[in-house]
Amino acid sequence: MYSQPQNWNAQPRVNYAPVNYQRVPTQEIEDPGYIEIQKLPEALTAPNYINQASKPATAVEEVTESVPEVNVSYIKLRKSIYSCGAVKCIYMGSVIATFIVQIFILFVNVTEENLTFISSIGYTGDDYEYDVLKRSLGRFICFLLILLKCQEDLQNAIDIMFTSNGLHCILCAFLQLIIALILPVAFVMTISLSTNVLQDITKTGLLKIFIDMDSNVYNLVLISNESSDEVQDLKMQCDSKWDKTRKWFISIVVPLYMIAFFFVVWYASLEQYPFAFAFIVSTLAIYATPYFDQKKGYTRRISNLIEDHVDSAKRALPLPQVFQ
Repeated sequence: MYSQPQNWNAQPRVNYAPVNYQRVPTQEIEDPGYIEIQKLPEALTAPNYINQASKPATAVEEVTESVPEVNVSYIKLRKSIYSCGAVKCIYMGSVIATFIVQIFILFVNVTEENLTFISSIGYTGDDYEYDVLKRSLGRFICFLLILLKCQEDLQNAIDIMFTSNGLHCILCAFLQLIIALILPVAFVMTISLSTNVLQDITKTGLLKIFIDMDSNVYNLVLISNESSDEVQDLKMQCDSKWDKTRKWFISIVVPLYMIAFFFVVWYASLEQYPFAFAFIVSTLAIYATPYFDQKKGYTRRISNLIEDHVDSAKRALPLPQVFQ
């Protein structure tokens, strides 16, 4: 390729001279379809703060006052098939079948040959004999194990009674109450033929395993994964007034039941052993501690404080006032 010779005297193709811009006159064109929206005055949108919270509109106050206050408490029932029957009557077949099995177990432990209501631990008047002390302590441990089951059944039966919404609830509570009343007698007669601590613990453990049939049946219901949320939660509604009565009733009946059960065991199975009263003090300390717990009251105060702050925050939000 050959390039053409360049003419140095010719004018450049690009002009680098400054360019002068001229202002073009403009004209505003008003569009009739355009509507200008004016901003509302600040007095309509800004909240009127009084004590760091604004007052809601009058209409809102009237609607709020017209809503009735519902004082309802939710009681958590124990994990038992009796609780399922109280929540839903469809489980009444399982409740009756479980009750028949439990009654049969108690009947076998009461009507066995050579069983007696009063038994001996070898106490002859010597309060410091090691074998007698060991035997009484072993039976006291067995007493605690059965007392745990009895107290659960008794308290759950009371909760079902105070949250009952039909005849099926009353029937479930009554059946579970029967088990709680017969079990102490069956326990005393079951260990009457034992000759050492190991036999006492073995027989008591077997009785506890079989009498716990109601909890095992409830676990079987949950395994199916087809049960409703009410059966899984086992929460029943109770009026706040009845809830206070229920708490007072439990705080009176349950300790009396524990003391009566202990005196039955002390008379029938411990031969009125004097050191057994030291055991009942520890029992009351174990079971009475939750009644003196202040955690519930502290939690309630914290919940009320949080609710007050939430209400204040809701009142502080700007509320639209349509009607002026």
